[in-house]
Amino acid sequence: MHKHGVPLFAYILDGELTVDYGTHGTRTYRQGQSFMEAMAVAHFGVNNSPQPVRLLAVYMGAKHAKDVIPSKNQAVRSGRRPAKAIGPKPWPAASQPLGPG
Repeated sequence: MHKHGVPLFAYILDGELTVDYGTHGTRTYRQGQSFMEAMAVAHFGVNNSPQPVRLLAVYMGAKHAKDVIPSKNQAVRSGRRPAKAIGPKPWPAASQPLGPG
């Protein structure tokens, strides 16, 4: 379980992702859908489908802001495992040069 310290926009490229927001309910996002992720609510995402889920996540943060903040409540319900982030390294921060220095 985790929270976000900055706004997060996500777009589902493939598959589906179910996000458990605890007492705030559960939402399932499917290919082609987008959403703004909760900041102040602890949550976790689960891929309940047989195919992998791929998403594009854009963190709208600032220098020294934490994108992901682990929650003290690490309970995972009914044996479901949280989705694991995989993929390429993140883009450099906007304050870092993209080209040769």
